[in-house]
Amino acid sequence: MTNNQKNKKITKSQLSSNNLVISHWSLEFKNLNKGFTTLELLIVMSISVVLLLAAGFLIYNSQKKGRALEQSVRTMVADIRLVQSNALAVQTIGGSIPKAAVVRVASNQAPEIYYYSGSCNSLASKLDRRISLGGTAVVSSVSPFSPIYLIYTTPFGRFYVTNVNPSFTNSINGSCAPLGALNSDVNINLTNGSQNYRIEINNKTGELTIL
Repeated sequence: MTNNQKNKKITKSQLSSNNLVISHWSLEFKNLNKGFTTLELLIVMSISVVLLLAAGFLIYNSQKKGRALEQSVRTMVADIRLVQSNALAVQTIGGSIPKAAVVRVASNQAPEIYYYSGSCNSLASKLDRRISLGGTAVVSSVSPFSPIYLIYTTPFGRFYVTNVNPSFTNSINGSCAPLGALNSDVNINLTNGSQNYRIEINNKTGELTIL
């Protein structure tokens, strides 16, 4: 057999092999080009819509809970400021002018507002109301102690903080001062389970700040 004949045979063999490879990849390419069926596309679109709706609901629900928590915090701050304003303005509460207004704040309880009347050494307390937190918010912690008592005395609106049920003694110009007042700021943390707010109360001035 001549060299030319050998070369021709090799060439034919290689061509045959190459044709098989090309045929194989051609079939694969055709299979790929078939794409998705209408049913498959509908299934994918349905799953995508469900996932988008679920994500949207979670975001909306989180924002709704966040707004409710913020409203509860602002309501609590407004109620405490009102108590302070009443003490400064020497407002008549329940037919008499109280000697002191007290807000009791404790973990996992609704804050309570009390008014104290009588003589300084024997003041009688009366629960005025509880501050509503809207059913979604809760006082998660209070520092430096829980419970803590925020005390506003008349007629000067002096602010005090104690960690025990307050008892009073005589002060200047007929006002009363609580015994055992603390010298520290107060931090009240509120939560709805996933989001948190903090109310900081300045020990000197009674100023409230939402953080």
